[in-house]
Amino acid sequence: MRFESMPSAFIAIIPLMEFIVEKATENDLEAVYECFLRSNEALKNRGNHMWDHGYPKKENFLEDISGDGLFIIKDGDKVIASLGAYLDPVDYFFFKSKDAGKMNLIYEALNLKEGKYLVLERLMVDPEYRGHSLGKLLLNHILEVAYPEFGQLAAVFKEDAELKPFYTKLGFSIADPFEGFEWNNPNNCFLIGRPKIG
Repeated sequence: MRFESMPSAFIAIIPLMEFIVEKATENDLEAVYECFLRSNEALKNRGNHMWDHGYPKKENFLEDISGDGLFIIKDGDKVIASLGAYLDPVDYFFFKSKDAGKMNLIYEALNLKEGKYLVLERLMVDPEYRGHSLGKLLLNHILEVAYPEFGQLAAVFKEDAELKPFYTKLGFSIADPFEGFEWNNPNNCFLIGRPKIG
């Protein structure tokens, strides 16, 4: 696979196919949601029910788009992969207390240095396009092109534990269990993170 940087795009050239990462716009909302529905159906068929509780909703994707942090890959007009980037990890992980000091729990759990981090959320790849390194392309685009000054963090549903080797191969550290999240069921996720480049 060859990567090329361009002013507003990141390209992976895969035999017979070329994919470009771009920021989603409101015009992409329906196609993003359709990608979610296809991805969720494939997860359910594999016995993974992590998105069966009414989340995410179309409004969540619209919030990502409005926040200038939803990245997509298309095949024609069809969105085939998507990944959100949220720039406030304190608000994301510690939304009840807003305690920035709790970030030290994350740094210690993942053996990361204190610094600027963003939160990755809802990595989705259309089931017909799995195996083309689209998840890797999205993750690396955010790290190397869109937000090179930020490291990356994510809370990953335990139903996706089979992805641990994928994340480790990309340089992420994993903390499982991590019980510092401030949401109703903190034990349903594990924590991953990798530092910024350089």
